[in-house]
Amino acid sequence: MARTLTLSTCKHMLLLVALFLLPLAAKAWFIDPGSGLYFERMNNSGLAVVIANPSGNKYKGDITIPGLTTDFYAGGYTYLVTSIADEAFKDCTELTSINMAGMNPALSIGNRTFLGCSNLKTVILPMNGTYSIGDEYFSGCSSLTSITIPNVVTSISEGAFYGCSALTSVTLNNNAIVSSGTQMRLIFGDQVQSYIIGGDVTSIGSEAFRFCSNLTSITIPNSVTSIGNKTFRDCSGLTSITIPNSVTSIGDDAFYDCTSLTSITIPSSVTSIGYSAFLGTGQLNGVYITDLAAWCNISFSGGLSNPLYFAHHLYLNGQEITDLVIPSSVTSIGSYAFEECTSLTSITIPGSVTSIGDNAFWRCCRLTSITIPNSVTSIGDGAFYACETLASVTIPDGVTSIGDNAFDACSGLTSITIPNSVTSIGNYAFADCKGLTSITIPNSVTSIRAYVFYRCSGLTSITIPDGVISIGRQAFYGCKGLTSITIPNSVTYIGHLAFADCIGLTSVTILGNVTSIGDGAFAYCQGLKSITIPGSVTSIGNGAFNGCQGLKEIYCEAVTPPDSEGDPFSDLGRSNILLVVPDGSEDLYKAHYIWDQFWIETPTGISPLLTSPEEGPIYDLSGKRLQKMQRGINIVGGKKVAVK
Repeated sequence: MARTLTLSTCKHMLLLVALFLLPLAAKAWFIDPGSGLYFERMNNSGLAVVIANPSGNKYKGDITIPGLTTDFYAGGYTYLVTSIADEAFKDCTELTSINMAGMNPALSIGNRTFLGCSNLKTVILPMNGTYSIGDEYFSGCSSLTSITIPNVVTSISEGAFYGCSALTSVTLNNNAIVSSGTQMRLIFGDQVQSYIIGGDVTSIGSEAFRFCSNLTSITIPNSVTSIGNKTFRDCSGLTSITIPNSVTSIGDDAFYDCTSLTSITIPSSVTSIGYSAFLGTGQLNGVYITDLAAWCNISFSGGLSNPLYFAHHLYLNGQEITDLVIPSSVTSIGSYAFEECTSLTSITIPGSVTSIGDNAFWRCCRLTSITIPNSVTSIGDGAFYACETLASVTIPDGVTSIGDNAFDACSGLTSITIPNSVTSIGNYAFADCKGLTSITIPNSVTSIRAYVFYRCSGLTSITIPDGVISIGRQAFYGCKGLTSITIPNSVTYIGHLAFADCIGLTSVTILGNVTSIGDGAFAYCQGLKSITIPGSVTSIGNGAFNGCQGLKEIYCEAVTPPDSEGDPFSDLGRSNILLVVPDGSEDLYKAHYIWDQFWIETPTGISPLLTSPEEGPIYDLSGKRLQKMQRGINIVGGKKVAVK
C-alpha cells in the first residue's frame, strides 16, 4: 500500500537534513592532509588562509606551505593560499623550518606569525605576489641565522625580527626596502654582520645601514647607481668596502664615523661624493682606484668628502702613486682631488689642463717639485696649501688668478715667479711662506689683498708696483725681515695691521695718493725710525704706530693734520719724536689733540744740513758728543740739523 507524504512529514525531513548539514556549514576551517596545515576559507573568494591548529596543538618540524590547498571534506574545492593568519605559528617551539615559496600573497602574510619560534632555523619567504611583513613577524626566533628578502616584499615593520639574536646574515634583493630610507637595524637588529644586496636593487637609501655597529661585510651589486646620505654612518665594525662600477654618486656623511674602515675602492663611475662622506674614518690607510682621469674629475663637496683626507695614500691599479703624472685627457684637476696625499713627491701636469681646482694638492707635505704648463689659467684656493717641502714654483704666463691660500704655509718655498698675466692674488695666497726671501709683484696686479704675505718672516725685500691701489688687512703682518718699504703713488689705502709686527722695518716712505692708513697699520714695528706721510692722508687709524718704540722722526706733508677715530700713537713718548710739518701748519698741529705733544718743526725751522763736522761740534739730543752726524736730529754748532 503506497505511503502518502503529508506536508507535515516533508517539513520534518527537511529539518533533519538541515540539522545534519549544520555542523558542516558552521565549520569554516579545514585541514590539508598533504601539509598537515589548517586553513580557513575567505568567504566565497576561492582564497584560503593558514591558521593555527584549532585544537591548540602546535605545528612542528619542517613545514612547506602550499600554493594551493583542497578541502576534501566539502566537495573537493581547491583554494589559492594567499596569507597566514596573525599568530598562526606563535610559540611553535619545535618548528625548525618554514617554506612559503609557493604561496601567492596579495597584501600581507600576517603579524606576529612566527613569534617565539625559538628553534626555527630556516625560512624561505614567498616568491610570488606582493606583500608586507607585519609586526614582530619573526620576533624571538633566536635560532634563525640568515634570511633572504625577495623583491616582492613591499614593506617590513620595524621590529619584525626583534630578538633574532643569531641572525647574522641578510640578503636583500629588494629595491623598495633598501631604498626606502628605513634603517635596517630597526628591522633586523644591530647584530647582523653581513648584508648581501641583490641585483634587483638600484639605490641604497639614506641611513639604510646606519648604526649597524656589528656590520663587517657588505656586498653591493653592479645594479646599484647611488649610495644615499648617511647610508653607512656609524658602522663602526666595517673594515673594507668595494663600491661597484655602476655607482655614480655617494651621499653626504655616507661613511661618517666608520671608525674601523681601513680601505675603500672608488670606481671610475663615481662622479660626485657628498659632504663629510668620510669624516671620522681615522683608520683609513688606502684609497684604491683604476682610472686616474676619472678621479681628477670627481666633484667632491668639501675636504672631508675625499677619503684621501684620512687615508693619505692613493693606489692606482694596486700601485701607490708617488710621482703623479696627470693623463693628457684631463682638462681640469678637480677641487680636493689629491688633498692630503702625503706620498706624492712630484707632479707633472699636461698641456691639456686649464685649471687647478681649490685645495687640489692641499697638504701634500712631501711634494718637492711641480711643473705647471702654460695652458693653466687659474690656480684655485688652497691649491698647494701647506706643501711644506715645495722649494720653488714658476707660475706660467697663462695664469690670470692665484686663489686664496693657494701657497699658504709652503714654509720651504724660497722663490716664486709671478708673471704679468696675473691680475689677482687671493687672500693668504703666500701667508706663512717663511722661507720666501723676495718676491716681485707684477704691474698687472691692482690690489694686494688681505694676509697675502702674512708672517713671511724671511721676506727681506718686496717691490710694490705702481698699479696697486690698495694694500689689504695684515697683508705684510709679521714680515720681520723687511727693512724698508716704499708705497707707490697709486696706493690710496693701507689696511688694518698691514705692516704690523714688521720688527726689522726701519723706514717707510708713503708716496702721493694714500688717503687713509688703517688701524694698527705699522703697530709694533720696533725698528721703525722714520716715516714720511704724504699730504693726501686725511685719516690715520687707531694704534697705527703703537709699539713703534724706535720712531724718531715723522715727516707729515699734510697741510691739515690727519684725523683719527682713536689715537695712532697712544703708547709713544711723543715729546722726543720730531714731527716735521708744512710751513704754516705748525699751529694747526699744535692745536690738534693727536699731534700737540710732538716736537713740532717746519722745514724752514730746521737748519740746512751741514756737510762737515769741522763747522762745529756735533751732539745728539741727549748732549752726547758724536764723531759724525746720524739720522735724525743733530746739534751742530748750537743749531738743530735734521738728517733724513
